[in-house]
Amino acid sequence: PKDTIAVGLVGCGGQGRGILNAALRDKKVRVVAVCDVDKGRVEKAAKELPGKPKAYSDFRHLNDDKNVDAILCG
Repeated sequence: PKDTIAVGLVGCGGQGRGILNAALRDKKVRVVAVCDVDKGRVEKAAKELPGKPKAYSDFRHLNDDKNVDAILCG
């Protein structure tokens, strides 16, 4: 088993960022992908988060990403 959980976020607005910030309190969580239909939001989230997460505009592509262990929806 891995010692970290690779998380993807769907919805990079206020609600999604709030959920993500709560999850990031656990040191085992790392963000590997973000997704939003709003290009500006997803680009901003990808720049601000550590580790250079992948950016998606379609949640189905994030869902297909084999590097993602869990998806948070905002």
